[in-house]
Amino acid sequence: MSRGDTRESRIDILKQTQEARKQDSLDRVYKAIERLRKLNAKINFQTIAKEANVSVSYLYKYPELKRHIAELRSKQNSMPVTPVAQPNSSATGKIIARLKERIRQLEQENSELKRKNEALAGQVYRVHYLQEQVERQQQTIVDLQTRIKERVGESSAVKVTPIAQAKSRQVSDVVQDELKSLRIRSTESLNRVIREHDEETVLFAIEAFRQYKKTHEIQSLAGCLRRAIEEGWVPNEAAEPSTFEHNEFDQFYADAVAKGFLLDVPKNHLSVQGGEFVVKIDRASVYGSWTPMPWHQAKAEYEEEYTDC
Repeated sequence: MSRGDTRESRIDILKQTQEARKQDSLDRVYKAIERLRKLNAKINFQTIAKEANVSVSYLYKYPELKRHIAELRSKQNSMPVTPVAQPNSSATGKIIARLKERIRQLEQENSELKRKNEALAGQVYRVHYLQEQVERQQQTIVDLQTRIKERVGESSAVKVTPIAQAKSRQVSDVVQDELKSLRIRSTESLNRVIREHDEETVLFAIEAFRQYKKTHEIQSLAGCLRRAIEEGWVPNEAAEPSTFEHNEFDQFYADAVAKGFLLDVPKNHLSVQGGEFVVKIDRASVYGSWTPMPWHQAKAEYEEEYTDC
């Protein structure tokens, strides 16, 4: 099976799994709504999320579900409150007290399990994020290899040329043009290192050196490039976010950081996935201390927590 077939198969499996999880979550939400209605309990986004063991932001993902919950909440708020009958015996009162205590214990246990689950979800998210980064880097390397092979007209499986052979080999015109574009003066030691390595390795190192030079002060250009070739440097993949609502993000980020909902990480240090900033929700009391989340999803949770229903 080719790499493309394997990837397509994995994508299909992931889609099927996600669809099954989605349906299971929706079933749990509707069952939770029915239970709350039968118990005549308060119905809102928080109580339904808690009863169904899902996040509040999950309920906002589906417009039809969101509208249904809002209608139930509005309808319940407009109904007169029926006074709760007081127990008329001490035995009944003791039973109710024990049940309330048990409910409190179960809610506390459920809350603790939920916090641990969120921390683990953050760890899983980071693993998937790093895996995607690795795959993108691998694809970048493959693209660069193809581009270099097209430029030089050949590919070499040997990374280091024997010294005796290297002495007789000349620096190619392609490499010389790259050196001129970087204004690097050829030295004997630099030329020797270039001749000892195949052209693909040299061009990779030159591209990586060009990126490094943009952010570092370099005393000796030739010396730094020689080290890049000897150590086998490869260029990094550029990871710039796509255009989106920057003003909306800046406003949300400033407010959420001020209220302690997000960790105060400089914007230029935030990672980007799918053209969207990934922010860090502050969970100081939870194992893992913070949870990464795309900023639109984090904004939904923030508004739910800090906006009265």
